[in-house]
Amino acid sequence: SRRSPSGEEGYPAALDVFVRISIVGGGTLQIDYEAVNLDDAQSTVVNITNHTYFNLSGDPRRSVYDHALLIEADRFCAIDGDGVPVGLSRVEGTPFDLTRLARLGDGLLREAEDEQLRRASGYDHSFVLREVEVAASSGASPTSRG
Repeated sequence: SRRSPSGEEGYPAALDVFVRISIVGGGTLQIDYEAVNLDDAQSTVVNITNHTYFNLSGDPRRSVYDHALLIEADRFCAIDGDGVPVGLSRVEGTPFDLTRLARLGDGLLREAEDEQLRRASGYDHSFVLREVEVAASSGASPTSRG
């Protein structure tokens, strides 16, 4: 747990933030977040995330660039130079188009030509998910298992 005081990073209202990490259902990693506003007079936005990355191939010598990812999203949140969301952008024709299973490395190698990838040093953006039962899927590609 952590207390975020009012005014921290420019956000109003003090928060108590709790994170619970569990292994459930035969090996599924589950991360639960809770934020409690401690200030009845002020409201604030909360955007909690986790930046843990896993090599899903099972072989630490293999690159995560070979991992494949699918995200059911037609739009993502574009960011400014400070990483603050500034609006929605369409994924079509960009490295953020992960609407079909795509190799992460193919997108990441386009960082030089894509301002959004450069601003975040890779993928560190929110996606606007379609209303579907499974919103995202990932894994190691068959070529990464060799």
